[in-house]
Amino acid sequence: MLRRALGRLRRRWPVPLLLGLGYANLAWGLAAHPDAMRLATRIAVDLVHANFGLALAAALVCGSAVLGRGRSASGVAARATALLAVAVGALGIAVAMAMLAQAWRGTAAVDVAAYGVGVLPGLGLKLALLAALAVFAQSLLRGWPGAAATAAAALAMWLPVHIGFESALPTFAGRPMVWSDMGGFGPHLPMWVAAGIVWSAFAVLLLVAAHWIGGRRRPTRRSLAVAWVAGVLAAVTGGWLLTTEKALPGTGQLASSASQPRYQRLTLEVEIYPRARRVAVQGVAILAHAGDAAADELHLALPAGLVLGAVEVTGARMPSRPRTRRFRLNRPFEPGETLRLGYSATLHAAARPGGSGGPRLLANGTAFALADVLPIVSARPPAAQQLASLRARIGTSLEQVAVAPGERHGAWREEGRSYYEYETTQPVPLAATIHSGRYLRLEQPGGVVAFVHPAHRRLAERLLDAVPAAPMRIVEVPDWSRVARTPQFGPLAPPAIPVLPAAAGIVPLPELAIVSGSRVRFD
Repeated sequence: MLRRALGRLRRRWPVPLLLGLGYANLAWGLAAHPDAMRLATRIAVDLVHANFGLALAAALVCGSAVLGRGRSASGVAARATALLAVAVGALGIAVAMAMLAQAWRGTAAVDVAAYGVGVLPGLGLKLALLAALAVFAQSLLRGWPGAAATAAAALAMWLPVHIGFESALPTFAGRPMVWSDMGGFGPHLPMWVAAGIVWSAFAVLLLVAAHWIGGRRRPTRRSLAVAWVAGVLAAVTGGWLLTTEKALPGTGQLASSASQPRYQRLTLEVEIYPRARRVAVQGVAILAHAGDAAADELHLALPAGLVLGAVEVTGARMPSRPRTRRFRLNRPFEPGETLRLGYSATLHAAARPGGSGGPRLLANGTAFALADVLPIVSARPPAAQQLASLRARIGTSLEQVAVAPGERHGAWREEGRSYYEYETTQPVPLAATIHSGRYLRLEQPGGVVAFVHPAHRRLAERLLDAVPAAPMRIVEVPDWSRVARTPQFGPLAPPAIPVLPAAAGIVPLPELAIVSGSRVRFD
């Protein structure tokens, strides 16, 4: 029965035609990839996803219409297996094309293990679930109506991730399984595995339901047991995933009055714990009144993930309810005056760090803005436009380097940790960033300094040769957002590479270096 199903898929025109278009689009993308970027394995895997994945999905949907309905358990299994075999075989050919393109370019070594990890668990799982969905849809609506229902259902489950929905569960097979040379899978792996378990259990339920509906059969004890186990597994794993993804503590309400002060000077003692994905801060800030009316109160709100400890405001009474973070001043805070704010706080990591925005607390490649570790005293203007001078002492793990705005005045080791001291000569935006990672430091005449992953030394040197001589600091950080880093080429895949802004002489780069408008890929 399986051989018969495979024969039908091979002889009917939709499947071979769509696969042929997909291979042509992939070949176009591999050939059109700019020479300025290395065709590393990680980039080639992205091209397989971007330039071939859609055609293969369409081939499976059309193939389900060709195969039709399975009336028995063996018929349902044969159709699902045939579609899965087509997906695996087609992916194997696509991977072989990418490997040959890498060998022909000769710019990067072929990493066979990375292909296995990057293609099969990510795109392969999505296609397996699509095959199960197609078999189920055919049990309800045979032929092309069933194929249309499959495409509509897959689109409804696939769309949320592309419109900014944060949870991994409502997206078809979860989010793309991507990694970085610098950070590996990072903290995402448990959540990807959990999402894969949930959707795999859902696929089993679809196939059991297809057997019941398509064959007009009553549920047997065996099929009921399989459905019960799959349902419990999906519920337990999905519950854990939703609990893990719960939001971090957010900001409170700021006063609407424009008379609230703004930061003028910052003195921070920052302790970064990369493996624990946590940052402890003790700070002293000088706040300046930039408004035109006296203020009787000081209002504090918190960025997401920041837990405030002790707070001391000079010339203010502690709030009767500390959680309100509202301080009553002993006397009106007049325009032009300053006051001192001392505080301690801890920044906690999100369960799943975002793409190019927000703090990334990672085992290798920590990056967060000054605004992420400061109580918010004014929402106007935004952090990128609020300026303050900075003096910071940053501690991190022994094998890592800490990078912050300003000039480095010292570096030492103490009690098994590395410490670095930085001070700015002029105010910097509160959007300026602090980093920690296992970095290699490269320097060019003219003040250009790069902190990069050691494996990317050659590419970083090419970048520095192309950068104009000017005081500039480039810091590489890992990023797992496929939209933010995938170069897509070909008639079915328009380019989608965003431009990221620089702040205060530090350029945090999510594996895509953008300097003076030029694009160079690190990872």
